[in-house]
Amino acid sequence: LSQFITKKMYCPVTKQEETTYAIPLNMIKEEICNPGRINGTDHANSNQILDDLITDPNGQTCPICVEYRKSTGTFELVYGYTRLWAFRQAQEV
Repeated sequence: LSQFITKKMYCPVTKQEETTYAIPLNMIKEEICNPGRINGTDHANSNQILDDLITDPNGQTCPICVEYRKSTGTFELVYGYTRLWAFRQAQEV
């Protein structure tokens, strides 16, 4: 993790300030459907986050959570599906 830029951010899940890492999006693996929600996650919510990413001078204001999988060399998404979708959309803008 030492190769990534760090930043302190408040996490609404842990309810505390956490050290976060700027992991490249291409290193983050996600499931097609959010396993934490029975009916999946509404992609429409990512549009508001996308607007915030583009217009807020601070950029990302809320982190996602990933776990590193040594066997694949990737980070697997734990939570933050709508934020990750918005980040990927922002890359294309």
